[in-house]
Amino acid sequence: IAVTYVEWAGPRTQSVVVPWTVLTGRASVMAFTETLAAAPSRNSGSGTAVSSGLLFAAAQFDANGFRSYRRTIDISGDGVSDQGPPVAEARESVIARRIVINGLSIASEKPNRDGPYDYLFEDDDRDIHAYYRDEVIGGPGSFVIAVDRSESFAVALRRKLVLEIAAWTAGSRPPL
Repeated sequence: IAVTYVEWAGPRTQSVVVPWTVLTGRASVMAFTETLAAAPSRNSGSGTAVSSGLLFAAAQFDANGFRSYRRTIDISGDGVSDQGPPVAEARESVIARRIVINGLSIASEKPNRDGPYDYLFEDDDRDIHAYYRDEVIGGPGSFVIAVDRSESFAVALRRKLVLEIAAWTAGSRPPL
């Protein structure tokens, strides 16, 4: 499979961290993960623009040099979109291009905010898992995996990748 890794945040905060790479076995997977681990952290703090992230990711397929019968965007996030174009429009645009959107929704623990700038942070009481299920993912066989504790992140990510690769390869559809 060919993969790339993109980080996203606000409407103008997207970047390719690891360019398109063909994964053929353990060695290439390890090289990809080592490149990703060595990349500098880009915590922009510039809001959450799910739609901008989806549109940027979809554009990465245009000139990647690969032909594929299946294209998937894996989007992970811990908040609802508070900036950028409407998510529904972006999702429909991506799906219209025959790109499936799968999600990893992360219910982050709310920090104890008692500082002088806590008024800058608005808590959104929406269920992040329901938000990803109902408003972000889409396309045939799309699904979301929920993460509720930081220690379960790696297990959830592995499960998600196995469902996408192995389940589809075997001819069955991942669960909705």
